[in-house]
Amino acid sequence: MTKVACLLAMLMLPALMSPALAQNCSARGSGVDWRGCTYAGADMRGSKAEGGNLAGAKFTIVDLRSSRLARADLSRASFDTVDLRSADLSGAVLAGATFRVTDLRSAKLDGADLRNAVIDTCDLRSASLRGANLTGVRFVLSNFREADFSGATWTDGKKICGQGSIGICR
Repeated sequence: MTKVACLLAMLMLPALMSPALAQNCSARGSGVDWRGCTYAGADMRGSKAEGGNLAGAKFTIVDLRSSRLARADLSRASFDTVDLRSADLSGAVLAGATFRVTDLRSAKLDGADLRNAVIDTCDLRSASLRGANLTGVRFVLSNFREADFSGATWTDGKKICGQGSIGICR
């Protein structure tokens, strides 16, 4: 190999080893592999990734309204300024995920695993949390606001959170 070829090979090696590049981050449909993918400023409304592997994915200023992410592995995923209104996250694994300034109004989180997730300044009005696992979830105070659960269906599937349920279902 020439010195130039060796140098090019060394420069390309980290990219070839990157887990994000091993997947097709633009694939759509059930069972996608978006592990470690990063999305910024993207319009992904109506995405279909049911049962997909999105562990460690990063979404920043992304529109995921009405997306179907049921039963997807979103463990340790990061949602920063993301619109998840009316998204179906039922049965999704969201353990260790971080939600910052995320709109989850009318999102379906039935049976979702949210263990040890961080929910910081999120809007959960009219969201459904039937059977969701909220063990260890941290609701972080930010900008003098907390998560808004007004009208959300609580984990028992019966209780509807009252108006003004900030940080807790009342």
